Amino acid sequence: SLSLCLSLVQEMVKISARAGLLPLFCGLVMVSTATPDLDPPAPASAAAPQWGAQRTPEKLLGEWSAHSAKSFHSTETQSRTRLTTPTLPGPAGQQDTDGDVAASDGRVGAGSGALRPEQKTSQHGHQPLRSLKPILVDRTVDTRKPKFNPGGLLQTHGHTIVDGAGQTVQLRGFNLGGWFVLESYMSPMDAGNLTDTWQIMKVLEARFGVAVQRALLTVYQETWIQSVDLANIALAGFNAVRVPLWWGQFFNLPEDGVPAIADWRSDAFEQLDRLVGFAAAHKLYVLFDMHGVIGGQNTQSTTGRAGQNTYWNSTSAQTMTAWMWWQIANHFRGNSTVAGYDLINEPMGAPSKQAVWDRYDQLYQAIRSADPDHIIVMEGAFGSWNWDMLPDPSQRGWTNVVYEMHEYQWNSPPDQVKRGAEHQASDFAAHATWNVPGYVGEFNTFYSDPALWKYCIDTYNTAGLSWTVWSYKAVNGIAPNYWGWYDPTYWPARPNVALDSVQDIASKWRNWATAATFALNNATGIQPVYPNF
Repeated sequence: SLSLCLSLVQEMVKISARAGLLPLFCGLVMVSTATPDLDPPAPASAAAPQWGAQRTPEKLLGEWSAHSAKSFHSTETQSRTRLTTPTLPGPAGQQDTDGDVAASDGRVGAGSGALRPEQKTSQHGHQPLRSLKPILVDRTVDTRKPKFNPGGLLQTHGHTIVDGAGQTVQLRGFNLGGWFVLESYMSPMDAGNLTDTWQIMKVLEARFGVAVQRALLTVYQETWIQSVDLANIALAGFNAVRVPLWWGQFFNLPEDGVPAIADWRSDAFEQLDRLVGFAAAHKLYVLFDMHGVIGGQNTQSTTGRAGQNTYWNSTSAQTMTAWMWWQIANHFRGNSTVAGYDLINEPMGAPSKQAVWDRYDQLYQAIRSADPDHIIVMEGAFGSWNWDMLPDPSQRGWTNVVYEMHEYQWNSPPDQVKRGAEHQASDFAAHATWNVPGYVGEFNTFYSDPALWKYCIDTYNTAGLSWTVWSYKAVNGIAPNYWGWYDPTYWPARPNVALDSVQDIASKWRNWATAATFALNNATGIQPVYPNF
């Protein structure tokens, strides 16, 4: 009865008081009876599809299509048998340099399978704080305690990125270029005339079949970036890597056109899980950058397949790209090693700013339906390549977003390179009222001059901009050179993918491990923070 309960409480209070434990007892009662402070999910845009908690990604295809300009009829999901990848012979006595590293968080993804039906509701709405003073004007520190994600993910807070403890995090690191997206000037991809990742994969597939093609690419990928590479970056004091991806690493390659849901690969996340595990062990953040959307966002080989640029006019390509991002976000939701998702790299082939904004909105909604909490990154690296290429995010209902620029002063003298870095800082300051963190996702000085690198990096650090250098390693020049923080000490042979045997291709790609062939390029002197900063 109520009277009996009250009597018991009164007796416990007396005992606690005699023992000197009354404050502890009262605190326990308050904790046990408190009502959880749960914030409602962020409201969906009225113009966007209403993402239901019970919808599968296949059903969401229809809603993504309705959110596009035209309708798209997708094929139904088909179960696929996992493709057995053959083991390729390696050199005698070769050690597995990666096998002894485990993820520190014990979980590098939300699961290995694709087509996951479950959805996640937001733990809280990400509402930008409007009164934070621009750090570029007076670098005033806002002393109010922001609201943080209980899972410890990086979040935006005004002009800054913060971690789960509320500490400001400036991302400083490198792009892992030439890895999943092969670029002939910086990747040891081919000694012949193949120019992009699509051609490499298609030639290998035609010669040896899909299973051997995948096995060979695994050899390349597990050679180009290993645990020791993440250790190099972390031990030098950097805290982030940006990872260029393209759609062809997630789907079976169709003969042409747009892949279907049934083309999704059962091993789509194996290499990314490996990467995130290494990064977690070395306490590095990982930013996933979609370097190549389905159909291509420009005609360059950096999209994975040159000469395309059909994404902007293909509703099916747009829809399947949104579906792909849903899969990635759903797989890595809740993973605190992942910094966020960079939606489209350099959308230079777009017909207008509005076209880019509409596609960003479609991808934003798709990701938020699976992962409401990770940062989403949007690039202004097209058109005039500045902040004016992007809208005030509040006008689009975008929250927890970072705006990214790229800084390249091609064929320019050092003073112009400095002016470019200064412009990035001043452009960020000029848009302070937007309350969006800024990020220079790619930059290079084009000079092997440590003083020039220091000037640019000091400028970004002073401005409060995050940054990642292009690139961690490259094969286009022996040091002194400027493209790679690590450069080759010599040039091993590259395979001729169209002519060499399976064993020769694998053997030649294995020679390009960083520890075997590369050394730190001291000609750049790149540091995360310089003395006396």
